[in-house]
Amino acid sequence: GYLLEHLDNLENINFNINIIGKSQGDFALNFINQIEKHKKINYLGLVSDPENYISSAKLIWCLSKGEGQSLALIEALQKGKPIISTNYEAAEDLVINNKNGYLIKNKRISSFINSTNDLLEDKSKYESFSNYSKKLFKKNFSNEVFNNNIKKLIEDVTTNS
Repeated sequence: GYLLEHLDNLENINFNINIIGKSQGDFALNFINQIEKHKKINYLGLVSDPENYISSAKLIWCLSKGEGQSLALIEALQKGKPIISTNYEAAEDLVINNKNGYLIKNKRISSFINSTNDLLEDKSKYESFSNYSKKLFKKNFSNEVFNNNIKKLIEDVTTNS
C-alpha cells in the first residue's frame, strides 16, 4: 500500500517497476494483490533470466531488510546500474553512498522515490553513478580478480599444508 501511495511522486517520469524474487508471508501476498491492480507495476516472481531485467532497467531498487551477498546487486554493478538500496550489511559492500547509488537508512519509500527523482533528473550524476558501478564490479568481481583470489587461496593452502 505505501509504495502505491507514493508512486505519483515520481514526477513527470515514465516508469515501470518489475518486482522480481520470491515473496513470502501474508504481507507479501497482500502486497502482490494490491499491485496487480496497478498498471505500472509487475510482480514477476522468480524468473529464469533476471539479468535481462537488470540490463533493461534504468536503475535498481533493493528493498531487502537483509540478505547475504546479493547476486542481483552484483549483476547491477556489472551492467553499470545505479543502485538505491536499504542499508543492510551486504548492501554496504556494493553500494557506496553518493558514488554509485544511495543507501536508505530509514526504509521509507519516499526516500527511494526522492533518490530516484534525483538520479533521473541529473544526467551527469546518473552517468557518474553508472560508471562507478562498473568500476566497483571490475575492482571486486571481474574474472581477473576471481582468478587472482583462487590462485592466492591455492598458494595459501599449499604453503600451510
